[in-house]
Amino acid sequence: MKFIEKNPIIMIIIGIIGISVSSIFVKLSHSPGTVTATYRLLWTTLLMSPVVFGKSDIRNELFHSSVKTVCLCTASGFFLAVHFVLWFESLNFTSVASSTTIVCTEVIWVALGFCLFLKGSISKKAVFAIILSLMGSATIAFSSPGDSVHIYGVIL
Repeated sequence: MKFIEKNPIIMIIIGIIGISVSSIFVKLSHSPGTVTATYRLLWTTLLMSPVVFGKSDIRNELFHSSVKTVCLCTASGFFLAVHFVLWFESLNFTSVASSTTIVCTEVIWVALGFCLFLKGSISKKAVFAIILSLMGSATIAFSSPGDSVHIYGVIL
């Protein structure tokens, strides 16, 4: 096994740092949201390509994917691009803290969709993780008193 495979915490830490500072860099950018989103996805693709095409088993799986899988991946990529464009444009109207607060509610919507559409059930650990995420979100929301988060007219 390679070093990173034995120590995945290194990649997790790098990912957390990257996610943590990305919205700050987007906020400081003077480019339109569409340009920033395009470059973000382009760089991600370029950085992942050697890993994907460098391993024969991954490359074979990619080239032998069904039409349905390719269509679903294409739709997924499209919606990811739309997500980035909308998120980057939203930073023109709010602060990074407010944006992060709203994004932190994602776990609620994913859990709700999992229960409603996939008929799944949520474990006690998952409920605890959701509560912990919401507490972090509330901490962010109330840490900058001059910048409230407005969702459907409700001030959080």
